[in-house]
Amino acid sequence: MNINILPDFLSIVPSEDLSRTWPANRTIMLRITSKQIKDIIDKKYFPTFIYLKNIKPVDINFIMNRLLTLVTTCQIISLDLPDFDMNLRFEKFKEILSKCKLNKLSLYNNNLGDIEIESISEILINGQCSVLHLAHNKITEIGFKSLLKILNNGQKIDLNLCNNKMGNEYMYEGIKSIELCSTLENLNLCYNQISNIDIDKILLHNIELKSLDLSQNQITTFNFNISQNNIFILENLNLSYNRIGSEGAKNLSKILVKCKILKKLNLSYNHICTEGAISIIKQCTSLSHFYLASNMITDDSMDKFSQVLIRRISLTNISLNGNMISKDITNNLIKVLGYRVKIIYL
Repeated sequence: MNINILPDFLSIVPSEDLSRTWPANRTIMLRITSKQIKDIIDKKYFPTFIYLKNIKPVDINFIMNRLLTLVTTCQIISLDLPDFDMNLRFEKFKEILSKCKLNKLSLYNNNLGDIEIESISEILINGQCSVLHLAHNKITEIGFKSLLKILNNGQKIDLNLCNNKMGNEYMYEGIKSIELCSTLENLNLCYNQISNIDIDKILLHNIELKSLDLSQNQITTFNFNISQNNIFILENLNLSYNRIGSEGAKNLSKILVKCKILKKLNLSYNHICTEGAISIIKQCTSLSHFYLASNMITDDSMDKFSQVLIRRISLTNISLNGNMISKDITNNLIKVLGYRVKIIYL
């Protein structure tokens, strides 16, 4: 059951019927005045997904009180509260959180610091939360060490820590702790001023990691210590807007050769040049999407690059905008790749 607290606070609207006591595909509009029906619904204790956005600050206290009532009648398993400035109302939020059985918690842009994160970790440590989105907050090394209690409890997790204070300048030890987590399925650390992180260690310890986003950081090169037998199931890697360069791309290729099912790779805005692009595509045999915008790719070695591309039969999209490729070379690449591969110019 999805519950949206509407601006007039008049309605609770289940979007799908989970009860089996009503005909299938029936939508029930439940007004506050419908007390008899409400009592029936309350006794069912439905699994409930709550998503609230664009709430006026003057209404947030009312919302908190409403949520406190809902947790007594609904089994809240997903809680998505963006832009609530939660730290100002955190004591009441802790009470709500302690009564939920969450699979997903999303607190985007809530001004949360280390103290609040430690409290959240203590509440969720023994739960089954598999999606934890804490982007655009103020989490540093201390807060992240608290999160390790959740990340190492055996539950596979989708973790989003985009735009926090996770960079090496703030929390070198915290970054090292991320590398040693073992339960990550999706990890987003974009826009964190990270300059040094060992992708090989992340992959080695998180053998079921499918998606990794390290875009908009300051990464220049990659360490690797991978044995011949290591194979990873990573499907999506975003390293756009870093400082990888041609040599960094060559080091990265030694890791990517172990990612046998990698489908999407974004290296835009990294100055990897044509040789760097060639070293990458040689190792990535399963790519469907390859993003190379603004990488100082020139006409030099483009013949060699196109000959490698044509052998990648899974490739369907490649972006090359913002490079220094002449019109004649571009037209020739289109002829070589044919209609099978779409060249994207964004």
